[in-house]
Amino acid sequence: MRYTAVVRRTIRFVLAVAPLLAIVGFVRDGHVPLVFRAAVAAVALLAAARPRDALLLVAAVGPFFSLWLTTPASTSIRDGETLVVAFLAGWLVSTPPQTSGIGRVTRAIWWWFGIVFFLIAMAALEGQRAGLAAGVVQARHLIEGAALLAAVLELTSVKSAFAFSLMRVLAISGAAMAMLSARVAPMADPAAVGSYLALVLGVSCGMAVSARGRHRWGWLAAIVLIVVGLTFTGSRTAFVGLALGGAVAVAAQRDRPRDYVNAGLLAGVLACLIAGAAGQPLLVHDSASPFWIVLGLAAFTSSAGTPPRSGRPG
Repeated sequence: MRYTAVVRRTIRFVLAVAPLLAIVGFVRDGHVPLVFRAAVAAVALLAAARPRDALLLVAAVGPFFSLWLTTPASTSIRDGETLVVAFLAGWLVSTPPQTSGIGRVTRAIWWWFGIVFFLIAMAALEGQRAGLAAGVVQARHLIEGAALLAAVLELTSVKSAFAFSLMRVLAISGAAMAMLSARVAPMADPAAVGSYLALVLGVSCGMAVSARGRHRWGWLAAIVLIVVGLTFTGSRTAFVGLALGGAVAVAAQRDRPRDYVNAGLLAGVLACLIAGAAGQPLLVHDSASPFWIVLGLAAFTSSAGTPPRSGRPG
């Protein structure tokens, strides 16, 4: 048992080398304002000490990072991707749990890996059209996304109530983005903003149906704000994606008709994919990190069951 733990820790340290080098390069980049370099370094340190808190921070501010970081960086990572790489670097060097509980979700993982392979194929096709360099960037983003998915699975399977914390933060962040959507949409890809809002709208709808008492009103308020924000993006494909994703999610829940949380997560994931497929690229990184987080939550809840009510959804 001790030998297995040492091997696991060694593998994680080896995998951490690449993101650590990328973060060091970003922090040393003089073209980036000091406040952003310090923030990225702080996220990496926080992830090494308290990975759950760092993941909540990434879920909350990741989609906004490119709006704040307007100075071009000479490093290979930029915008919302920077926070994800910083989190992954810290998470990989953090102390792993003795039993991650990921084994409980292996049945769902194969289905979700089908989605990942689909994304890889889409990125490969896009890379052929845009050139080798663009294809390499897309492949790197997919690797980072798969690693983020693994982190979500590990952290939620050890402490299932943490899933509700992530969903609450995603909904609050989505509502904040929706309030800014009239200003944000012209500055970014409307399809990307729309797919992100469709993602968190699916999560919020699932939690609103599942929540009880005053908590439901909070989710309903988030839903109203996100719907209003979606109208400002002008992304009709986001509404179409949410309708189609919701229909598929409901059909997939026939055996568990009361699992509204999982249905909302699945609807959000499918809505994001459908809406994002209408624009290029399929996933820009500012909206990609919430996608991978929700994908991990959906993979967890679809096989491990909805986390216990002690998490107080809403």
